[in-house]
Amino acid sequence: MRFALLGLSLLLTACHTPCPPAPREPEQRVFHCEDGSDIAVTFDSRPGFASVEQEGFAPLDLPNDVIAAGFRYAAGGAELRGQGRQATWQRPGSAETVCRENPPAGAQPAPQALP
Repeated sequence: MRFALLGLSLLLTACHTPCPPAPREPEQRVFHCEDGSDIAVTFDSRPGFASVEQEGFAPLDLPNDVIAAGFRYAAGGAELRGQGRQATWQRPGSAETVCRENPPAGAQPAPQALP
């Protein structure tokens, strides 16, 4: 009986506090950049990072940097930032380039907000 009351008490306490939103599944997006390159970005909200893959380079895992609007992931001189379907990408030792998302053929447009 004591355990049942404890369980009920915990359940009622949980009802009074807002629960955090459920984490989203990783989301992959492909961007075409003005320098002619393509980058595949996997946004993962659970650990709060983006994995950036660019042909000819090793993948980079960049931690999320909280900003007021849009998104920013940066570490070790690499930075991916943007809002909606546009991003700016810079790999260490390379010039910054503007990139636009390429939605898959026949896909619905991507939501404007990114993780």
